[in-house]
This record gives sequence, C-alpha cells and structure tokens, in this order.
Amino acid sequence: MIESHRAASRRLNLGRFKLAATGLLLASVAVTGWAQDPDFEEMVVSVRKRDENLQDVPISVGVLNEEALKKLNLNNLETISKWDTSVTFDQGFASQDTRSTMRGLHPTRGRQNGAVLVDGIDVTGLAVQTNGGSLLMNPRLFDMERVEIVKGPQNALYGRAAFNGAINYVTKKPTDEFDGNLYADVGNNSRYDLRGGFSGPIIGDTLLGGINAAAWNDDGFYSNSVTGGGVGGTQGYGLSGALTWNVTENFAADLRLEFTDDEFDQAPYTSIIPTTPAPIPASAISGNVIAPSVTTISAVRGVLPDGDTLQVTLSEDPRTGQDYPGVDREIFRTALTLDWEFSAVTLVSLTGYTDSTVDSFEDARREGSIYATGKTTGGEFLANDETKQFSQDLRLQSNGDNRFDWVVGALYWDESVDFTDAGVNCVGNFIPFSPFPPPGGPVPGVNCGDPLAAISGSGRFPDLWTRDQEHWSVYGLIDWEFIDNWSIILEGRYSDEKSTVSGPDRAGTPSPFDDAPRAIDPRGIFFPSMLMPAFGTLTDSVTDDYFAPKGTLQW
Repeated sequence: MIESHRAASRRLNLGRFKLAATGLLLASVAVTGWAQDPDFEEMVVSVRKRDENLQDVPISVGVLNEEALKKLNLNNLETISKWDTSVTFDQGFASQDTRSTMRGLHPTRGRQNGAVLVDGIDVTGLAVQTNGGSLLMNPRLFDMERVEIVKGPQNALYGRAAFNGAINYVTKKPTDEFDGNLYADVGNNSRYDLRGGFSGPIIGDTLLGGINAAAWNDDGFYSNSVTGGGVGGTQGYGLSGALTWNVTENFAADLRLEFTDDEFDQAPYTSIIPTTPAPIPASAISGNVIAPSVTTISAVRGVLPDGDTLQVTLSEDPRTGQDYPGVDREIFRTALTLDWEFSAVTLVSLTGYTDSTVDSFEDARREGSIYATGKTTGGEFLANDETKQFSQDLRLQSNGDNRFDWVVGALYWDESVDFTDAGVNCVGNFIPFSPFPPPGGPVPGVNCGDPLAAISGSGRFPDLWTRDQEHWSVYGLIDWEFIDNWSIILEGRYSDEKSTVSGPDRAGTPSPFDDAPRAIDPRGIFFPSMLMPAFGTLTDSVTDDYFAPKGTLQW
C-alpha cells in the first residue's frame, strides 16, 4: 500500500568551526531565517544584474539565504517550492524530467517559460522527447549561498526562457578566513544527507579556495505491489570546488567546478483501471481513428478512490522479474567570472560550460504486471541524453547609487543535445504483425510479457534525435530617478536564435490499419516501435529574432 506518512527523521547539525593559528575554535551560528523578517539585516541580491539591497528592487523577488536554507532543512528543489507558494517543481514522464512552474504557468514540450541560472549563468535547456526543460538543474543544494526567485516577465534581463520569471542559484564563494562546516541529516528507510565544506586563504588575500562535498541516500517509503521492491528512492554524491583570485584591487576572477552523480528509482505510480463501457463518438469511427467494429471503450466513472487505498502498479522488467533501474544522471559544470571595476563602470564576464549524461530505463505503462491476465499493452522507456551547453555573457554597468544607473550586455548561448530513444511500445492485438508473432498465427489480445522479454540489446534499433540551439542577444537597462522617490525603469533585449533539429523518419511505411498513402516499405511490415530501423533521418532548421521590451514606473 502507498504509505501516507513521511519518513521520520533526526537531524544533526554539527555546526561551523573556524581555524586559527592557536588551535581549533568551535563557534555557534546565529540562524536568522527568512529574508522577509522585519528584523533581518540588509540583504544584497543580484536580480537586476547588479548588487542591490533587496528592499530597493522594484520587482517581485523571493530570497532564501544560506541560514534560512539550513534552518528550514531545504536541501533540494522540492523542499524549496514548499516555502514559496508561487513556485512548484513537478515531475514529467520520467524521473529526470523536472519541470518548474511559476504562478500557475507550466511548460509543455520544448522551451521552458521560467529561466534557471547558476551564478547568473543561464542553464535552462530545451526538452527533447520529454516535457521538462530543467534537466541541468542540480536538485541538491549542497553549496548554496542563497536562492533568488524573480517573478513575472524577465525576458529583458534574463532572456530566452524568462517569460514567466527566473530562479537564480548563487553558490558559496571562498572566504578570506579559514571556515568550515559539517552537517548530517539521518532518518529511517536508510535515509541520510551528509554535507561538509571548507574554505580559506591559499595565498594571503590574493588567492582564496573552497571545497564542498555531499552524499545522500533514501530508499523511499513506497513498495511496488508487483515486485515487492522499494521505489521512489534516490542516492548520489556531489563535489564542488571554487577559487577566487584577487589579481589587483579592482580585478578579480572566480572559478567554480562542480560534479554531481544522481541515481533515481522509478517514481511511484498507480493506475486506476477503467471498467465502465462508454460509447465512442461517431466522428472518431467515421474518421478512421478507431476501427468501425469498435463502438465502446472502457472509461473511469464515479468517485475516484482514496489515495491511501491505492497500490503502486509499476510493471516488472520481464527479463529480470525485478523493478526497472530508473535514472542515472551525471552533470559536470564549470563557470568563470571576471570582474573589472573602474571608477565609473564595472565590466563583468560570465563564461559557463555544462556537460550532462542521463540514462533512463523505466516502465512506460505503469498499469501493473506485464504478465497479468488480459494485459494486452506494455512499454519501456529506454533513453540516453547527452547535453553540452556553453554560454558567454559580457556586461558593462554603472557604479554607485546614482539617479541615473544603467546596464548593457551581450550574450552568446549554445546547446547541443543528442537524445537516443530505444523505448518500445507493445500492443497485444498488433503482435501478429510484429517481428515476434505468437505461435499458430494471429491471436487477438495476446499478452505482451514474452515479446518484451525477447527484446535484447541487439534487437533494438534506437532512434537518434539531435538539436543544436544557437542564441545571440544584446540587452540593456536604464534606471532614472527623475525626482525624489520616482523612477522610470526601461529594459529591453533583442535576440536572434537558430534551432536545427534532426530525427528518425518512421513514416515511410504503410500501416495495415491506415489507408493513408505512404511510401512502400520493402520489408512489408509495420510495427510502431523501435524493433525495426528507421527509413532515414529528417532535418529542419528555424531562425527567429525578436525584441522583448519592458517599462516600469516606480514610486
């Protein structure tokens, strides 16, 4: 049964420590909590591409600093969304398919409508074959200084995907004094979250360094009714290192490297089996959408059952009899920030590179055992996603707190994705037309268990999807306080993008169930899966340019 309670936990904060020349000093930390607390000291944010007091920013912003993250035990994306009701993170079709939703607007396929940034570097991807575009987000916040959530249209400053807002993760920078921390969170179901970090000077005040590490495990608290195994668990580890080089008094360089390895069990799903016959609309039958002999279809009617009475209904892998392994994701990320400060202006360079590999193998139907009596459908989601992303952002901004402040900048952003889809769908009624026909000829309603079990690695013909996205843009912001307490703020971004997508041609064969004219397939067979090679590759490119303006009158 699906347990309705959360796993109990016991958290142990081992505190922070400082190293001095005389020995080891143990010091406590004052936890201040929310930035919105009236007693909270001034908080500096960078949501408008410059460091500003949060109270002076004329846009809707939610901020959680490091101490609030610790106090509230917010260590992943899901827990952060619980403390900001306008932001949620949910899961799409697969366990790695994270989707961010702001103010009720959620993404479908393709471009996200909310940007995700790490230290001001855009890491928002575009989905291929799945709904989410947040594949490159790190769900574990093991080295965060603060999280800034900017709400509302932000295309001008954040570009590309910030139609609905942006989430900026600001990581810890090395400290100029020796500083370290250890943290442990343990619970039942083999759950633990271990984190630690150390930073300090390497060469006086000139070169500073820091390192953070984390390891986690959670077996989950759901059991699959089919296999009896646990699902919904996760495990992994992460490492990050940072260097700050104060080359001169006015020139500094920050380098950060990060590697994370996440493993996700399949998410717990249940299926409500339709049992009530419902008539099929005549238009569906006359339009050859459904065979004319089929006049009804099973549907769900009445009151849905209570969640506590349901069971997880993930099919077993027919080759092993155990649960499918789920998802393994590895992300390497590096970022270089250069900051030149002159008397009147500051020049900033942001360079980012991300390399991600995601392997997924999951049940695609989630309707119980593949061998269940009368089970005539089945499917597997087997995929590999290789994503490489590079960006270069240059901006020049005014210094000081003046009546007339400005920011101008330019961004180059490039993403390359290779998505290999080796999934397969099985419809028992169609098996006579597949490479694995049942003995004795066509048998309507045949079970899909054995045909799926017969598919080995060499028996699949994976489809390769590729997408190259190249983006150029220039942007600017002017903030003019024309009289005391009255300001006009003008923003804008001009963007030029080119997207090239290629994928398999699987429409070149006639279907026995479709009279639409198609090219003749010399194989003389049609089976809608990856059990035959595609007929070729289709490629298309789209180029688009647009201008996104924004104006604000502030009092």
